[in-house]
Amino acid sequence: MEDIKQGQPSDRAKLRSRLRVLLALIVVIFVCIFGFFNFRTVLIESKEQIAATFAQRILGALMVNNEQEVAQLMKSLESVPGVQMAELVANDGHTLASYSRSGQPVDYAQQAQFELATSLDDNKLHIMVPVAFDTQIIANLYLSIDLWASCAPYFFWLGSGLCLFVALYLVIKQRQVKIRIEKAMASPPSGGDKAGFDVNGAMRQALDDADITLKFQPIRRLADQGVFGVEVLVSWLHPSGQRLNISPADFVALAEQSGMFLPFGSWVIEAACQQAGVWHRQYGPLVLSLNLSASQLQNPLLADQVRAACSAAHFPYQFIEFEVNESLLLRQPKLTKQAVENLVEKGMSLTLDRFGSTHQSVSLLQSLPIRKIKLDHKMLNLASEDVELSNALTMMTAFAMSLNVHVMADGIHTQAQSEALHAMGCILGQGSYCGASMSADAFSDFLAHRHAMKTDLTSTHMPSQWRSNVRPLKAVSV
Repeated sequence: MEDIKQGQPSDRAKLRSRLRVLLALIVVIFVCIFGFFNFRTVLIESKEQIAATFAQRILGALMVNNEQEVAQLMKSLESVPGVQMAELVANDGHTLASYSRSGQPVDYAQQAQFELATSLDDNKLHIMVPVAFDTQIIANLYLSIDLWASCAPYFFWLGSGLCLFVALYLVIKQRQVKIRIEKAMASPPSGGDKAGFDVNGAMRQALDDADITLKFQPIRRLADQGVFGVEVLVSWLHPSGQRLNISPADFVALAEQSGMFLPFGSWVIEAACQQAGVWHRQYGPLVLSLNLSASQLQNPLLADQVRAACSAAHFPYQFIEFEVNESLLLRQPKLTKQAVENLVEKGMSLTLDRFGSTHQSVSLLQSLPIRKIKLDHKMLNLASEDVELSNALTMMTAFAMSLNVHVMADGIHTQAQSEALHAMGCILGQGSYCGASMSADAFSDFLAHRHAMKTDLTSTHMPSQWRSNVRPLKAVSV
């Protein structure tokens, strides 16, 4: 009897512990349900961004009428949580490709839930996004997404984190562990200067003194010479009087080497996005290409800074492509690989610049999540006179295409070069033949002239069943 009485307090402690665990599980379930309804708006916006990004990925395959790549891209939607059905439909209503997670036939394009671009029906999200380029709508992409299924990964990690927190709390409570947290006091600035450093003022002064501006060089489709995008260059008036046009990466590296640790990289991104936003609203989709320096690539906040700059400029961040020099990736392979993978995971698009300039080009392409390469302009010049180098270039291009990697070329100076590279498999190019670098005003005039001409170059290279149904997008004045 005495033993039973001694065991009662222990049983009560176990009961209290179990009640705490049960209460914690109830809290977890409540937070998950409550979080779903509050997180739904953010989730819908993220799914719209995924749909827009996927439409741009599938655009390249549609432009060259590659049905196999279109089917593979549609199949890849299986890895996107929540996507139940997808259908790619031409303007005449003809289904080009479809995907269904359940395996059942898909025919949702004509149903009422797709009358709006985005609609919500009993936690079923229906999205319609046009696949367009150069103010031309080629097809429409329809997606049906289950929001509960989309939230499953988030709920799993949230629930796991809360359970871990509760378990840790119980352990600390039972063992009576005390944790003491002290706040570190910030040391006062040296010299008693309380005003701080005016970064914006220093930036403006440095830019004015050095006469630094941005230039823009067109990137064209080799199939029809239509404008695909624009690469940003930094124009710097050297003290000798010579005007230098260099990549933003080289500019940031030179500034850092000279001891000018000012946010020049952020200024280039923000200024370029502001200008691209104006062009995007006036003339339709335009890809913005920016070259990254080593310090920018290693910056863990780069993706957040880019999204903030794009949001302020009303320019979709999905239209930004970062170029990374091949030699830069070989300096610290492990660190750069992790940095590249982090950027891609956060929705950034990367191009491997100066591809072919090192002997590890192919291995880089195999080990990194790169979807586009830019052939080195020096190698193109040498390949025109060296048969072996030309054959090696052809083999590398074919290998990249076998991995579904798009190929573009830099340093195209003649029509013959453009035609030869296009026959080899290059879809994009830049150089003196495609257009020299221009100021923002000159590039605006260039786009306005093309827009006024209403040149329908894209439809010439479309499959016949789409050509008669293409309609232009409306241009929005700023």
